[in-house]
Amino acid sequence: MGVFEMVVVIVVIGCLTSSFDNWVKHKNKARKNQAQDTEIQRMQTDIDRLQERVRVLERLATDSDTRLREEISRLA
Repeated sequence: MGVFEMVVVIVVIGCLTSSFDNWVKHKNKARKNQAQDTEIQRMQTDIDRLQERVRVLERLATDSDTRLREEISRLA
């Protein structure tokens, strides 16, 4: 094997190594993004639930005493 062939083999190995490294980085980034999307979805569900609770509390706080008693007895 001559010098030229060895240089070509080294360059090809370098290119393949670089490509594999980029592929691994891409896969890890995709997994991280998926985990973040799952966390964002969970947090959005929590926010929606908390917003509904705040609406109920605001309604209870601003309604008349009679309606408040009715609402509390309905919940109990």
